[in-house]
Amino acid sequence: MERIFGSLRKKVKEAEIPFVCAAVLMLSSCGIFSPAGAGLASLTVEQLSNGYLIRIVAENDVGEAAAFVRPDNWLIVTIADSTLRMKELTTFRSTLVDSVEVTPFATAVQVSLRLTKHVDAVEVIRQKPVNEILISLFLRKQKK
Repeated sequence: MERIFGSLRKKVKEAEIPFVCAAVLMLSSCGIFSPAGAGLASLTVEQLSNGYLIRIVAENDVGEAAAFVRPDNWLIVTIADSTLRMKELTTFRSTLVDSVEVTPFATAVQVSLRLTKHVDAVEVIRQKPVNEILISLFLRKQKK
């Protein structure tokens, strides 16, 4: 196991992505998982007092999700164990999101959102229903 993940850690470090996201992608593409969702997905953004809430809703149940913000202000969301058809989302725009890219994998999908605001922290919230992924984005507090 260390041989597999040791190699993965090196590649992850070179690509500047969190290890957990790469591990989720690797495990989901091993073929031991069956894709949970295959329906279309919708994307909405809601502004909150301390940041934003992004909601991804699919027609069917979806697998686990991981998210992080790259230094160049891209929010990367990886949804494992899913084959969502999300190409329609590439035209989505809001005051927070000015570009969307979708990358499908064999049993996972990665949604990349270019953000217009700088984010301090990201939290993925999973609860019932399991066809919904909530991503909470916390903004930097303004100095008074």
